[in-house]
Amino acid sequence: MIDQRELWDTKHAADEHAKYRGGPMTFARYVEPFFPRRAEVLDLGCGVAGDAYFFAQRGHHVTATDFSKTVIEQDKALLQHPNLSFSVLDITGPLSFPTASLDVVYAHLSLHYYDHETTAKVFDEIARFLKPNGLFCFACKSTKDSDYGQGEEVEQGIFVSSKGHVRHFFTPDYVTELLSNAFVVQSLEEVTEFYVDKSASFIRCVAKSIIK
Repeated sequence: MIDQRELWDTKHAADEHAKYRGGPMTFARYVEPFFPRRAEVLDLGCGVAGDAYFFAQRGHHVTATDFSKTVIEQDKALLQHPNLSFSVLDITGPLSFPTASLDVVYAHLSLHYYDHETTAKVFDEIARFLKPNGLFCFACKSTKDSDYGQGEEVEQGIFVSSKGHVRHFFTPDYVTELLSNAFVVQSLEEVTEFYVDKSASFIRCVAKSIIK
């Protein structure tokens, strides 16, 4: 498989997602009313950071992270707000956030690139550094998406496209399994919307942390 960091550095260097920097995604608008006031928010895989900037404007303190150094450098140059900071972070590596230190973890289309073992570890780590009743808000590709089944299947539900793009497609049952040890689901739905110039299907979830 092509290294995903290199793939996304190339995409961001070509400004493939630059049009999304100007405003929040539908999912960000949907989940922000769930947030407590002036929440401590970690955005995992912020990309061009339109969502992170929106949260900062709404009065939340946001740490926006991505494993692409290219996009983080772009974000720092183009988006400034006193409530917003940026950092390069690989969510599969050890994360240094203190236990029970965050109100919200937000991840829009950044958790569906990994095998099951890695995905489960990431979910467990997120549970660790959320406060009691902290919110985990994420969206991932659904098995109903038109890209499902395209490319080489390397693990159940995980396909690598001819260009090396890894996609792990989720189902509601799979999400429920991942969350079962540490979260209570507040909202879970499959939606289809227009994204990157075509119709796409996603799992959208808001879950509350219950174990500390």
